[in-house]
Amino acid sequence: MVGRVVGQSSVSMEQGPSKRARFADEEGKNVEEVMEEAEESGEESEEEELPPYSVVGNDVTNIRLVSGAGDEGEGRTFHPTYTHQVFRVKAGEDAEPQHEELIIGYENPRIEITVASNTLRAHVDFKHDGTTDVKLLRSERLARTNVLDAIHTHVPSDYAPRRSDVEADAARADFTPLGALVSSEAGGEGETLEVFHFTGETPEATRLVGRLQAMVLWTIETGSFIKVPDPAWNVYTLYSRREDKGRKVYCLLGFITAYRYWVYDKASRSVDKTRMRVSQAVVLPPFQRKGHGARLLGAVYAAARADPKVLDVSAEDPSPDFQALRDATDLAMVREGGDLDALVAGEHPPLAELAARHKLT
Repeated sequence: MVGRVVGQSSVSMEQGPSKRARFADEEGKNVEEVMEEAEESGEESEEEELPPYSVVGNDVTNIRLVSGAGDEGEGRTFHPTYTHQVFRVKAGEDAEPQHEELIIGYENPRIEITVASNTLRAHVDFKHDGTTDVKLLRSERLARTNVLDAIHTHVPSDYAPRRSDVEADAARADFTPLGALVSSEAGGEGETLEVFHFTGETPEATRLVGRLQAMVLWTIETGSFIKVPDPAWNVYTLYSRREDKGRKVYCLLGFITAYRYWVYDKASRSVDKTRMRVSQAVVLPPFQRKGHGARLLGAVYAAARADPKVLDVSAEDPSPDFQALRDATDLAMVREGGDLDALVAGEHPPLAELAARHKLT
């Protein structure tokens, strides 16, 4: 799952239009063309009408990445891409959810989720200017949303009781990302981009994976939690590192989870091969369209190529965004390996050989 989400394996790579703005997509026309024609004809665009006393959860929720006390997360604050798995009302245990993504029964509701940019520890704050009279809600067959209960139930994490606890975590001078550093390169404006790798069997890994999974629910349409502890889970995190008054300031930009499992290799008749299957790929919305998805996926491929026991890298139910990312990454690897020049020159190495060398599926 990646941001529109690489998937579960949707991948959240790029944030698209709000799910609530569902405009008719006429054949051969994009959304903008349909909206322009509607404006010229005096027609209103087809936006889904909300029930009374309700707002869309995406619009009133802010996720704010902070690096210390007084930091308001400028340039690192975003709305969730999806909230339908968090705010939903069901008439019965087996009934389909109703009023997905809606927060009902409050005047001017506001949800602030403050997240330490390094450790991802989070604090949830919910405020509003008043509540709708319960009789009015009943007259519309509506029930007030229990916002905090919905978040803690559907997006479980080790939430901090106070924002100051998150700020203290974010300001830690001794923080180092979990795992082994696998790549480092200069970014823009004095930052260094670092990719780390760890597996999911330790208590520290379990805690961090839990915090990462909270981001999955907010950014992947069909996101679900992976189960740890389990050493077969491989996690790759991408951080931005900056220097501030002698302190290293880290900010998570995105991550990939991949499950390693045993497979039978027909070509070599080997039973000791494994496959790396990408499950989740997320680049957080403020950092999308900067090549970070390719950096993360490239780290997975590099690890696979370095390990003779890994047969290939695959993806679990990839979204269109992730498929495009993987195609671009595969092409870049083939080009860097010199195989693209050979193909252009009319030399055609066997596809099976090409796939095996680059761990492609």
